[in-house]
Amino acid sequence: MFELIQAEGPALGLHLNVKKNEIWWPSRATFPADVDRVDNAGVKLLGAPIGTKAFTTDFVQKKLVALNEVHQLLREVDNAQVEFALFRGCLAYNKINHLLRTCPPDLLEEALVKFDEQFQNMVAEIFRAPCLSDDQWDQASLPVKLSGLGVNQTKVIAGSAYVGSLL
Repeated sequence: MFELIQAEGPALGLHLNVKKNEIWWPSRATFPADVDRVDNAGVKLLGAPIGTKAFTTDFVQKKLVALNEVHQLLREVDNAQVEFALFRGCLAYNKINHLLRTCPPDLLEEALVKFDEQFQNMVAEIFRAPCLSDDQWDQASLPVKLSGLGVNQTKVIAGSAYVGSLL
């Protein structure tokens, strides 16, 4: 492939700079020595992890750390209505929508439980409650028209989000 791009590319205005490329190839195929190789566990492509379950779990763990940092900043607002509006509009499902659409749910299974726990804790804190029971969390996860808060549980919607991206 590299030889083809190097041979045919200049005529099409495509000039390959191998120093600006990284290769992730599970079979360890041979490529020019100047091209950096990425660890075989996986790679991030367009914001989505592609690789082993361990690589995906580590990627998602970093997302959880970032979510926790934003959660710390949300506490400073000190207005439940504004906090909840920011949570629903910017943080909850919106924060991991791309991840749910690009990763098979079985790779995210453990991480989705952690995301839901984090979201549940955030909602409890916004409403100044010590914690939400499972029944309260289930009700909060209902659509507003069904007396819920419209907060999606990621483990419930992950499968449909992934399938929806494939269609």
